[in-house]
This record gives sequence, C-alpha cells and structure tokens, in this order.
Amino acid sequence: MTEQNQYEAYQSRISQNYSSFSKTQKKIAAYFDEHRQEVLRLSITSLARKIGTSPAAISRFCQTLHYKGFSDLKFSLAKNLTDTPAVVPAITYDTDLADIKKSYLQLYNQALADTLMNISEQQISLAAREIMHANRVYIYSSGNSGISAFSMYQLLMQIEIPCNYFGERQLAFMSVSQLKKGDVAIAINFSGASSTILELLTLAKQNKVTTIAITSDSQSYLGRIADLILCYSTLVEDDLRHVHIARMCELALIGLLQSEIIRQASKTNSEYLKYTKLAIEKARNK
Repeated sequence: MTEQNQYEAYQSRISQNYSSFSKTQKKIAAYFDEHRQEVLRLSITSLARKIGTSPAAISRFCQTLHYKGFSDLKFSLAKNLTDTPAVVPAITYDTDLADIKKSYLQLYNQALADTLMNISEQQISLAAREIMHANRVYIYSSGNSGISAFSMYQLLMQIEIPCNYFGERQLAFMSVSQLKKGDVAIAINFSGASSTILELLTLAKQNKVTTIAITSDSQSYLGRIADLILCYSTLVEDDLRHVHIARMCELALIGLLQSEIIRQASKTNSEYLKYTKLAIEKARNK
C-alpha cells in the first residue's frame, strides 16, 4: 500500500465508522485531525491527558479502525501526518562528493527525527523494565545489524545488565535452548524477515521467554512474533548506500533504551548511576 493510500485508508475507516463512534471516540478523532504533529510526537498517556480521556480509550479507538494499537496507527500514518520532508537528491555513481554529503545530511536528519519522534514511549519503557528484571538477556541479529547488536551488548554490560550477544548461527541456536521464563531475547533485523531470526524468536517464545524486536517494519513477521516491538524510521531504503543509516537508527533506539533503564533503576537506587560510572572508569584505567 502506498503512502497516500495509507492515509486515504485511515480517512476511509474514520468515515465508515464515525456513525457508530461513541462521544469519546468522536472527541479522539477530532483531536487527532486537529493536532496531527502531537499525535506523532506524544506518548499515548500524554495524548490521553490532553484529550481528557484514558490510554485504554485511545487504544480501543485505534482497534475500532482495525489497527493493532496506537503505535501501529502512528507508524502507518507517519509519512502522511508529518510535514512533507525536503526532497533528498538521489545519490548515483555520478554524484560528486559535495552533493553526497548534502544528501546524507538530509537523510540522517530525517531518519533520526522519524525514529525518535515516532517510537512508542510505552514500548521503550516496557522493554527497559523487562530487561532490568531479566535473569539473562540474549541478543541476536542478522546481517549488518550485528554491529548494532554488539554495541547493545556493550551498552547493557556497562550498566550491569547480565547479557550476551550471539552472531554466529550455531551458537545462537545452542544458546536459545538455554533460555527460560524470566529471561529476555532481543532480535535486531532491518527487514524483520530473516528466517534465522524468526526461528530463534519462535523457539524463545516456546520457552516462555519475553521477546523484543528492533526492526524497521512493524508489520513484518518479526514484528508480529515479538512481545514488544521497537520500530525505527520508515524512511530508510533497503539499499546498499543506506544500510549505515539503518544502523544509526538502531543505535539511537538502543541508546534511548539504555537511558530509560538508567532512569528507572535510579528511581529505586539513587546511587545506581554513580556506581555505573565508577565501574566504567575503573575498566578504562586498567
């Protein structure tokens, strides 16, 4: 479905269901139409407070329109509800370096803004809580996302989260059999269609493990399997010259997740951040 068709589908769903909307649902629909930027920028809790309703009511409204929830609606309409971005000149093999630099600058800004603007704060918060309380956290990846997966492993270790990263297929399958209830499996994959990653997460779920996906496509098979999904920019093209932009978006989400873990941990342990900094400094000085 094209971007324009996605927005037309949203409007069509509103029209078809409007007569059966409750008073609250009509209020939500009107607010969404009049405050499009806020719909993308704010969390479901913040929006509910502004509208004068509850997060549950907004979720039911989205489901009435046949979206899985608020995050699904936001990601489906992100390109249509935001201001039209500046056209980025195409990068070809004939493009000179000065123009490539300008194009990449625009692409970086758009992709990172799209990622951080549209990510569900609720999903980040829930993912952070699951990771904090997990007995073990295992991280899996496919293809170029291995760079992000290893960075995530390092960032979580720095804040004393017991975790490991498995990039080699055989070791990954050996490790997933060790996981059990109370553990967390994190999968990072751009397309959300890697057969290896899908099989690993399916096995993890059979062991009643909490699963978290970091991907660019909320409607991918990976997004449907995972318990929690953290989606990054829909503006990143599946092109060799854009793969590093996907890594930037993945790292932005991982950094945000690390910050939320620190924030939550500091609420119960005011010395947590201090101890973490000391541990990092000690490791650097060795």
